[in-house]
Amino acid sequence: KVEEVYKSYDATKCTPDAHALTTLGHWEDDSSGDGTGLGGGTKALPQTAAEADGTLGAGMANEDKTFVQQCFYGCVRYKKPIKVFLSAFYFNNAASIQRSDYTRYAILLYLTLWRLNEMGHKKFRYLLLSQDPTKVHHFLSFLFNHHNIKVWLKDEWCKHIDRTALENDIIAGVIDANMEWVQDFLAERYERAFGTAGEATGGAGGGKE
Repeated sequence: KVEEVYKSYDATKCTPDAHALTTLGHWEDDSSGDGTGLGGGTKALPQTAAEADGTLGAGMANEDKTFVQQCFYGCVRYKKPIKVFLSAFYFNNAASIQRSDYTRYAILLYLTLWRLNEMGHKKFRYLLLSQDPTKVHHFLSFLFNHHNIKVWLKDEWCKHIDRTALENDIIAGVIDANMEWVQDFLAERYERAFGTAGEATGGAGGGKE
C-alpha cells in the first residue's frame, strides 16, 4: 500500500497531505463513538504528519493506515538522500535489479535508515521476510557495506543531511549498530535468494575504513 501511495504522488499537482488524504480516504476503526467499542464508527485520516504521529495505537486499522501515511511522508521528506542511494545502487547493480522496483527500494531505504531502530529487529526482520528474498539481498548487501558508504554514498548524502547527524544517527546508529545481525540474515537467506549455498557476494560489511 505504501508503494501505491508513493508511486502515485505528483508534487506538481498537490501537497503530500492532500495526496495522502485523497488516496487513503477514511477508514473504519473499532470505535463506535459512543464508548461501547462495538464498532460502526469512522475516523478521519490524519491530515498532517504531526497529526499522524499522534494517532499510533488508536486501533489496528487506524494504526496500519497511519503507518502507511508516515512512510509516505518520510519518503517525500527524505527524497533527495533516497535518490542518492538509489542512483548508486542501480549504477552498481544494473544487471541484477529492475527499474520497476525503484519505488519499493525507496521505501525499504526509508524504513531501514529512519525507522529500523524504532521498529526493532523482530518487526523489521518480519518485513524483510515478506519481500522477495533476492531483491532484499541485493538491497541489504549494498547498503550494509562500509566501502559503498565511503565511496558512493557519504559525500553525496552530506549535501542533504547534516554530517554529524549522518555519522552519528545513520552510519553509527543504524548501519554499524545493525551490521552484525544483518550479515547473519544475509548468510542465512543466501540460498533462498540465489538458489545455491554459499557466502553473500561482496560481504555485507565490506571492511570498515
